[in-house]
Amino acid sequence: MTTMGDGTMFKKTQIILLAVLITGLFMGCAQIDSRKSYDTQADFSALKTYSWEPGVEQSFSRPEYCTYFLTLADTILESRGYKKTSENPDFLIQIPSSERFKEVYATPHGAVEFFEGKLIIQVRESVSRNLIWEGVARVYFSETYSAEEVKKGIKDATEELLNSFPPE
Repeated sequence: MTTMGDGTMFKKTQIILLAVLITGLFMGCAQIDSRKSYDTQADFSALKTYSWEPGVEQSFSRPEYCTYFLTLADTILESRGYKKTSENPDFLIQIPSSERFKEVYATPHGAVEFFEGKLIIQVRESVSRNLIWEGVARVYFSETYSAEEVKKGIKDATEELLNSFPPE
């Protein structure tokens, strides 16, 4: 490939790379960046019942997103054999609030704004309150996303994380 003395080829390459990046961000809910970690000494086989820590609703921008998340997470956990209870649960689930980060990408046609949202799920042993499992998922979205698109991002992130709980 030859380059032109005025840098035109370089500029075209930059525009193509930016277009690929922006396309990837628009499809960001389908691509979840996640990590999970756990206490290797914890006996996950002894865990049968769970409860949600107070404050989960503070981690979501709208109450309906929190309700959607809790219903989805309860369904996934119940399908894995766990029972939700308020009486002496074996483990507690906490969703610490996290900040959204704004990213702006310049294009030849103006700036495009995206936000990075994080879903953090922490599992604590109920008596000691020790952290025994944690999953973190990053999801990119735009302020212009519809409620259904945001819910898809919540669903993808929740499934990505909870399908790895308990660790094998």
